[in-house]
Amino acid sequence: MDLDEESTNLATREYSTALPITVDERYNLIVCKECRIGLPSDWVVAHLKEHHGVRTIIKEVLTLLGVGDYAMTLAEAENWIQNM
Repeated sequence: MDLDEESTNLATREYSTALPITVDERYNLIVCKECRIGLPSDWVVAHLKEHHGVRTIIKEVLTLLGVGDYAMTLAEAENWIQNM
């Protein structure tokens, strides 16, 4: 690992502690606090990168939010909506 790569990894870790997301515990859905939208867990990493310039990985997001290995996925959200 070169110095630039190490600096990038460190910056990502420091920034990821201040991610603009939370969890709606009623629905087990990740919510972007800045955009005020619910996000399936399989969209969170892309959303953070595209809309907020934050690079992270889903495991880091789930650990930070304290939801273990689970938050609602797109398939689960679609299934839930269809069964309403």
